[in-house]
Amino acid sequence: MADEVESVDHAAEDNRALTQPSSQLGDLLFDPLNYGVGGSSESRKTPRRPFETIIALLLAMVLAFCVTIAAKNLIGNKTTQEKTRSNLSEQVARQQDIVNQLEVANAEDAARIALLSADLKDTVTADQPAAQSAQLEEIEGSGIQVTVSEREGAESVERVLDTDLRYIINSLWAGGAEGVEINGVRVGPTTAVRTAGGAILVNFQPVVAPYSIRAIGDREALELQLKSGGVAAYLSTLDSKYGIKTSIQAEEKIALRPASVRGASLTEIVQQEQQ
Repeated sequence: MADEVESVDHAAEDNRALTQPSSQLGDLLFDPLNYGVGGSSESRKTPRRPFETIIALLLAMVLAFCVTIAAKNLIGNKTTQEKTRSNLSEQVARQQDIVNQLEVANAEDAARIALLSADLKDTVTADQPAAQSAQLEEIEGSGIQVTVSEREGAESVERVLDTDLRYIINSLWAGGAEGVEINGVRVGPTTAVRTAGGAILVNFQPVVAPYSIRAIGDREALELQLKSGGVAAYLSTLDSKYGIKTSIQAEEKIALRPASVRGASLTEIVQQEQQ
């Protein structure tokens, strides 16, 4: 009887084993929608390793740092652009003021030139021998010394031009100068001041910076001539735009040697003004 019961139990167990599906087969039969997706609940609950957490934290910190730097750069660039725009606006306004001043000075000079030219046309022919002989005599007296200097290592556009020296010389003559010289070279109302091969020639003699211009005459009148009106604006522009400095010093006694005689250096004043 016991053998029969035992055989019945074994048969029941065999039937349950046959009727119970395997794990994978059960997943397929009882949960076909999620079959093959993900792993078991045990595999999904596998804890993360410590070094993976550290790496993730470091990456997050690096990313946050990069974002912060990028934001600061954007803010800094915007501020720099605003400052640059403001500086450019100020420079444009300043240059416009200079242009306006020069236009006014140019109009004043044009009127003066017209008046002087009208007078010179009547007097040059008769007085030309006297004008030519004036620079051939040695004279002494009080006056001023004008020094025109360039900045060290000046570029070509920042150098003193022959037109700058002629402008100053003509202004001194207009201020009542009795005699003028540049770096020891005597000049007169008809002396040529020209540029040749990068050098400035005064009566065909080369002169270099700094340029020392000495003039005999009423010191107050000569200084006033250079420190007012269009002449002052011209010298101020040379300083601010090209770095060319001009200093004026009163002299108690100045001795000017006579100029060397060169027929080619004597030209009519009217022709020099027209050029």
